[in-house]
Amino acid sequence: MSGVIQLMVSQKIASAGGSREYTAGNLILFPEDLNNAVWNKGYLAVSSTGNTDPFGGSTSIKYNNWSSTRTTIRQTVTVTTGVEYTLTFYAKKGTTTDMRWGVTNTLNQVIVASTSYLSQTTQDVWELVSVSFTSASTNLYIFIAYDHGSTGTFEVWGANLDLTSNY
Repeated sequence: MSGVIQLMVSQKIASAGGSREYTAGNLILFPEDLNNAVWNKGYLAVSSTGNTDPFGGSTSIKYNNWSSTRTTIRQTVTVTTGVEYTLTFYAKKGTTTDMRWGVTNTLNQVIVASTSYLSQTTQDVWELVSVSFTSASTNLYIFIAYDHGSTGTFEVWGANLDLTSNY
């Protein structure tokens, strides 16, 4: 499946109550705390904190793209080459003009080209973004926000990266 990307946006969530369930092998650290230092952020500012997350809690952060440079929220992970992984996270559009995810190796060589999920999201509804991919590199940057030149606000929350077979 290398090189084949399936983007699936599913499960509209307004305020479902409860909490996010993660797979046992989630490789993402602090999936609900994007202010944690494990998340590398670039060219964006916090617009507001304590916003309602997809499950009715108050852990979401609204971000503001403030630069025409590359806006990013990423985390470094280690995976096994040649194995299929699935990345899921929640997204809400806000006022941004584009939203993308992507995967590179730690040399910034593209594993999965940044792909827009803007058309699958709305301003007031959380959407679950789910993407499967196979990597040829072991050390990856997982971008849940990756953009060039858009402006406006957006929210992302609750990232999960695990073997596809664990879903």
